[in-house]
Amino acid sequence: MPLLIALAQAGAAPPPADEGDVVVIARKLQTWRGVITTNILGTRCVTKRSSGDREIDAIGCDAMRRCWPDTTRAIDAARSRRTPAADRAPLEAEARAGFQRCASVQRRTLIDALVARRTAAQEAAQ
Repeated sequence: MPLLIALAQAGAAPPPADEGDVVVIARKLQTWRGVITTNILGTRCVTKRSSGDREIDAIGCDAMRRCWPDTTRAIDAARSRRTPAADRAPLEAEARAGFQRCASVQRRTLIDALVARRTAAQEAAQ
């Protein structure tokens, strides 16, 4: 059975304003929308609304890809016939919430890495 989770919004509140470039990237990432799916052909992430910056769009999909395997296992377990019917919806909701938490942490890590790369490139160009 195919699984689908769409991120309605890329996520958590932006970091404190004193972080400069991190804040700018986090705000741009908030406009990004994407979908990750798994089916018999594999897993695929697609940007539905671009932030306007390919590297920032990649952060959205990369964060989802990093969290997706654990999420699919948790959703499969929630949907299992061995799981009591009354427990299925709450377990699936918790799996989706866990996905959002994981993706938020991963986005921050990836944003920090992008800022470091861009800062290094600017310094090298000077």
